[in-house]
Amino acid sequence: MLTVDWIKRHQYQLKILTGYDLESFLRISEKLSAEGERMADEGRLAPRRRKRGGGRKGILRYPEIRALLVLIHIRHYPVQEILAILMGVSQETICERLHPLLECLQRVLGAECILPKRPNGRGDWLIPCIQGKHYIIDGFDRPVQRSVDNDNQKLHYSGKKKRHTVKNTAVIDKETGQIVGLGSTFPGSMHDKKIVESDGMRFPPGSIHDQDTGYQGFNPEGSIARQPIKKPKGRDLTDWEKFSNRCVSMERVRVEHAIRGIKISRAAKEIIRNHKPGYRDQIVEIAAGLYNDRISA
Repeated sequence: MLTVDWIKRHQYQLKILTGYDLESFLRISEKLSAEGERMADEGRLAPRRRKRGGGRKGILRYPEIRALLVLIHIRHYPVQEILAILMGVSQETICERLHPLLECLQRVLGAECILPKRPNGRGDWLIPCIQGKHYIIDGFDRPVQRSVDNDNQKLHYSGKKKRHTVKNTAVIDKETGQIVGLGSTFPGSMHDKKIVESDGMRFPPGSIHDQDTGYQGFNPEGSIARQPIKKPKGRDLTDWEKFSNRCVSMERVRVEHAIRGIKISRAAKEIIRNHKPGYRDQIVEIAAGLYNDRISA
């Protein structure tokens, strides 16, 4: 069973389990605890009748253990029985506490302004919205369980990946490498260009965005689109066109590094087992926020 004392004595193992060193981990656990108390007060229907901390005592009363629980879930995505063994509690307790902790962590990352901007009325797409910015966009797939419903099977089947998936679009700032925009979660059968058009993605006036040939024809107003030159039918590319494509690819590879940073969190990489509404979208947003937090630390 993992304890607070074990966390402080085994910093190397802590880094393996969570991706954070001890100082950063304690910072997150402190903010997670404060946000958890705030959420509890918001959801309280009647005034508090006893001091905070009253009632039965359990291992999850420690903020460090709660932070360890939610970060292990995101980083390694074990089944709940494994988490129960590590924490020394029942599987039912893990199931009950995990989703509130995920929501709490999402709020903490949002308060730190390191979550990527999202569509659907959550505010402007990109920050900071200033002229002259250079962005790179790309889509990525995440596998899901094969549905028993034939219509859902067809909807989520990706012919490119040869499996059932969901898709998101990542937008990074070329200078910082941070993920500044993250599209909604769509079924794996949808085309990349249709996804960004459904999201209503837009860029600051005068900015440049690099994209691959999957976004052919996507030219939002006010920004300049750059993409590799497609090979014409019946002839080869010229040496200059090949050189131009290499230059674009050398810059676009940075978005692949960012997607790899999201998928370090195996909850955003492995087959999604959780069917709670909104979980698929929530977990990729948290994974992107944790990636931004790691590279900005």
